Amino acid sequence: MPNIAGKLKELRLQAGLTQGQLADKLGVDQATISTVELGRRNPSLPLLDKWLEFFQVQINIIDGAIVLRPEEELLVKATRALPPEKRQLLTRIALALTQMDPFATSLLGDLISRSEATFSKSKPT
Repeated sequence: MPNIAGKLKELRLQAGLTQGQLADKLGVDQATISTVELGRRNPSLPLLDKWLEFFQVQINIIDGAIVLRPEEELLVKATRALPPEKRQLLTRIALALTQMDPFATSLLGDLISRSEATFSKSKPT
């Protein structure tokens, strides 16, 4: 059987979250996260579903591989191409976006759209 516990822990670590932070986001206690990550017990299906939804991934049932959606693969490739300082900045922005209220997120989206429009107009053809 694939090591799903290790893969779930890897997702948490890649996101820069502690077990306690993830537990808060999933609505469980930290001991539950620890027990699952250590492989002492499998997550319940509802907990596994929350975990996967939170990280926006799917698990391939045949081999246990975590499968990214196409837009996630694009984001991962773009992130890996960045120098470390920009990668850290992008991570901070992504974490901030998860905590923003819908109005602030909408304002940020509008700002980025206007910036993209301005950049495309000033770019030589």
